[in-house]
Amino acid sequence: MAAPGKEIRVALKLQGQRKTERVPASSTVWEILAFFERKYNITLTGAADPMGYWFLPKVTVESPSCDVVCDSLPLLHHTFRQLRVKTKNGIVVTVQYIQSGIHQNELGESIEEAKQAVLEKFPPSPIPQPSFNAPMQPTFEPSFNTNETNNNTSRNDNTTNSTNQSNNFTSNQNNMAMDVEEQPESYYGINLSAEDNTEHASAAFTEKLGRCSRAIYEFYSKIHPENAFTQAKKTAKTMIKNLKKSEDKFNQFKATHPKIVEKVMRHDGAENLFLTIGFLPVN
Repeated sequence: MAAPGKEIRVALKLQGQRKTERVPASSTVWEILAFFERKYNITLTGAADPMGYWFLPKVTVESPSCDVVCDSLPLLHHTFRQLRVKTKNGIVVTVQYIQSGIHQNELGESIEEAKQAVLEKFPPSPIPQPSFNAPMQPTFEPSFNTNETNNNTSRNDNTTNSTNQSNNFTSNQNNMAMDVEEQPESYYGINLSAEDNTEHASAAFTEKLGRCSRAIYEFYSKIHPENAFTQAKKTAKTMIKNLKKSEDKFNQFKATHPKIVEKVMRHDGAENLFLTIGFLPVN
C-alpha cells in the first residue's frame, strides 16, 4: 500500500487536449476517471448506446517501455501498483470506448463483482501486532531479616527476566509479516501488445450518443396516455434494432407510412428522434 498522503501526477489526453491533476497514489483507474469527470464535467464512465447498453472506457496507460491497456471492469479497478506501472515521473492515460455487453441496469452489480475479484486477488496486508508478555514488576515483601546476599539474588533474577522478555520481543518482531514490495502480476489478461484491433468509439460518436439520449427522453416524455406511450415505445424499439442490420432498407423509414404514423410519427419529436439516431428518411 502506498504511504499515506502520497500523490501521483496523472495527465488525461482527451479530444486533443491534456488535463493534468494530482491524485492519491492508492486510487484505482476507475476512481481516477470519476475524479476527472467531476473536475471537468465530462463523461468518462457513463456513456451508453440508445438501447441502454453501457460503453466500457478502455484506458491505455502510456509507458516508455510498453503500454498497459485496461479493457475490462476488473482491470479498471486496479491501482497502478497492481498493474505494475511505474509512477515516479507521472502517468499519461488515453480513453476510448468499446462495447461491454452490459446493460446500464446491471452496471452496479458488475462493478461490485469486479471490486470483489480484485480484492480476492490482492487482499489487504494484515497489520502485524506485537505478541509478547510485558515484563513483570518485581514483588517486594517486607522482611526484617534481609541481608546483602538476598538483595543481590533478587537483582540478578530481575535482570534475567528483563533480558528474556527483551529477547522474546526481538524474536516476535523478526517473525512479523512483512509487506512485499513487488506484488504478483494480475491474473487478468493485460494486453501489452502494441497492436490493437478492438473497435472503439470516437469522441464524436460519444457526443452523438448524448444527443440520441436527449432525443429519446424528449420524445417519450411528451406521449400521453399510457397505452399510446407503450405502443410508441415498442414500435420505436423495433425500428431502432434494425440499425444493427447491414441492409440499407433497415436504415431507412417512411415517415408517411400509415402504420408508422399511427404508432409513432403522430407524436411530437418522432422525426427528430429517428434522424438524430441515424435513420434516413424515404419519401
